[in-house]
Amino acid sequence: WDACCDPSAPALEPGQEVVLGLDGGYRRDCSALVVAGFLPDGRARVDAEIWRPPREKGLELDLEATIYQATWDALEKYNVKRIVGDPALLTNLFQKIQKRIGPDIIREYKFAWGDIGPDSVTFLEVVQERRVVHNGDLTYRRHVLNMRTRYGPNAAWRWDDHPDKATPDSDVPNDAGIATVIALGELFG
Repeated sequence: WDACCDPSAPALEPGQEVVLGLDGGYRRDCSALVVAGFLPDGRARVDAEIWRPPREKGLELDLEATIYQATWDALEKYNVKRIVGDPALLTNLFQKIQKRIGPDIIREYKFAWGDIGPDSVTFLEVVQERRVVHNGDLTYRRHVLNMRTRYGPNAAWRWDDHPDKATPDSDVPNDAGIATVIALGELFG
């Protein structure tokens, strides 16, 4: 991931074709929006917005003011071809987008082996081959490096949560990493 940092890479242009990867959380998990699109040199660029829920007990992240608003902003700025995300916390947003833009733009991501497995392989390949660039943001880096592999049926593997994430007061967020996996899987798919 660190070798893919290129602060000199051009930004994604307004009106450019992109995909959005979303991972929503509001109590313990962060919310993340990843914008992924191709640069003129053929590499993919990924940019993340990450929101951490308040650490005070009983407080929650305002999804409407954070990930929902950032998604609407991205829809206005870019030519968004697809929005991919877990519908669990994003159903209301997805319904509003489908009503305004149409159902074809949304891909509900269920995190089953058939979805995340192939996207995990794609993510690993594009990172190893340096076909993706990012700006080196340290919070984003932490989310990506906190992902861990998980093995399942028939020796299949996928990116997944860090084992410590399930513990109370965990401090191993990976939500932007997962949003990147699903965004790049859609972009290169």
